[in-house]
Amino acid sequence: MTEIKQYIERRQRLEAEKQDAADNIKELNAEIKGNGHDLRAFNLVIARAKRNRDDVSHEDVMVEMYEEAAR
Repeated sequence: MTEIKQYIERRQRLEAEKQDAADNIKELNAEIKGNGHDLRAFNLVIARAKRNRDDVSHEDVMVEMYEEAAR
């Protein structure tokens, strides 16, 4: 098998796995929402968990400050 053909097959497998993961996430989101949970808040927690803690803390402080100023 040529190197290019191996790359093509590998890429195709990865694309299929990517689609399977997306489908699984969609099903999980439906389950979360179906059980009465706030999907937007859930997704925010997931997104914040991926970020640097210092960045998240700084953002929290800034949002709190702006909200206070808006009152």
